[in-house]
Amino acid sequence: MGRSQHLCQLTDFAAFRPWHDAYSAEFACGCAIVKPLRPLAESISVMGSQGHIPGQIRVIWLCIFTMTPYSQRLTRPTDGQTPSAGFTLIEGLIVVVIIGLLAAIAAPSFLGFWQQRKINATQDRVYLAMRATQAEAMQQHQERRFSLRERDGYIEWASHPETTLASQVTTWQPLVDGVVLADIDNTLLASGGIYYVRFDMHGNVKARLGTVTVAMAGGKTTHRCVVVSTMIGALRKGKGHTTANSGNRFCY
Repeated sequence: MGRSQHLCQLTDFAAFRPWHDAYSAEFACGCAIVKPLRPLAESISVMGSQGHIPGQIRVIWLCIFTMTPYSQRLTRPTDGQTPSAGFTLIEGLIVVVIIGLLAAIAAPSFLGFWQQRKINATQDRVYLAMRATQAEAMQQHQERRFSLRERDGYIEWASHPETTLASQVTTWQPLVDGVVLADIDNTLLASGGIYYVRFDMHGNVKARLGTVTVAMAGGKTTHRCVVVSTMIGALRKGKGHTTANSGNRFCY
């Protein structure tokens, strides 16, 4: 039986005749439909012969479901040999290519998701640390300072009495690895590279208000911030925007 007449023992060659002049019958049938998919392929071929599916789409559809050209021909045992189970080399390569494509598509999204989680976690910890410092000031009836600095790729914070200089503090607490202070929207008081906010014995803010903004790689919309918004010690969380607010801040 010739290649053009073999037709994979699937359907009448008339289904592929409209484009036979441009593509060989060997390509049309070379996909070698596997037995479990034969009813599906026959239905597609019948629909194609009725003009419902273009010829090229039929061939692509058939080839996708066969996984490899000539799979039956390559795995057909010769005289004196027993059939071997398993996958052909081409089938394995196709699976590897598909996995690679899926990984290439999913990796950037997953990386962005993971970075945003780290930024959000840092924002939460800064907010809770500020609240803890404020609570300690009221409980201990003394002025306390929340200090924040960047060191060795980490953001570190400390809560200490106002009478203790930040340079004398030894109990700095590191935050999430890789998250740094953003290059914009950090408006707390600063001295010697250390940002700080002071609370009096009633939990009120002394000196000016401000914002702490943290970030990783990415645009302004990935930024997260903690805003000291009122003199009575109100705090809130904010997120980055592409446009500035009335205070010329992008994180609010």
